Amino acid sequence: MRRLVACTAIIGGALVLAPGRAWAPPPISAFPSVILPAPGTTAPSNARIWVFGSNAPPVDRIGVELTIDGIVVPNQLAAVGCCAVTATLQNARPGTVSATVTGTRNAVHTTFTLTRSTDVTAPVLDSARLLDDSGGQLVIGASGTDEGGLAGYVARSGGTTVEGAVPPGLLLIVRPSGDRCVDVTAVDLVGQESAPRRVCGTVSTTDAGIADGGIVDGGGGGCATTRGDPSLFFLALLIRSTAGRRRPRRPAASTRTPSSTC
Repeated sequence: MRRLVACTAIIGGALVLAPGRAWAPPPISAFPSVILPAPGTTAPSNARIWVFGSNAPPVDRIGVELTIDGIVVPNQLAAVGCCAVTATLQNARPGTVSATVTGTRNAVHTTFTLTRSTDVTAPVLDSARLLDDSGGQLVIGASGTDEGGLAGYVARSGGTTVEGAVPPGLLLIVRPSGDRCVDVTAVDLVGQESAPRRVCGTVSTTDAGIADGGIVDGGGGGCATTRGDPSLFFLALLIRSTAGRRRPRRPAASTRTPSSTC
């Protein structure tokens, strides 16, 4: 699915419409960018600390300062592909958690409250929609719910390779290879994941025609194509019809030989 936007130019006295990229969403900023649970919130006693950001360094290059009610608590770091790291609290107990995570350039901090409750219910992925597939990348908007709090969304290819991970409110921007499909899941603060939804882009990224590019599998085996903005669709039709309109033919030159008079 290509998003189109009208660009105008005056060429030879005529107003010309040309298609172009309607928008270019920014990727998540460099690691560490976002830390969850968010400051001032509550989380179940079995929650992990989640840190998101592009190009996350190896876990042995990430620093973590973690306390509960001022007492240092050991933790175990684990990478979630390119763009997220989790810290599992050892011997966690209810109280006020203070956490600072330091990357190679900056640090992020949060203070939240661990409750006595535990979260044992997986989140629900309500939707995973392809918004754009131009330039070899898939831009996916996802939404989900969880009773103990969402950590974010993860996109995998081949069932195992993490292509991207973002917190709620940000778009997944991934560059899968092969069939250009990813399986998107919602993940909660505990690390439990929802059932996946498959999202696919067009196999060819060079087709400039009007094509339906996104496929979203609702998990039932059937696929449904996603549709773009109707106004953009009709604009594309206008562009195509204008480009294919023939110029009027000029009358053919006469081949008759003029008669001569003697």
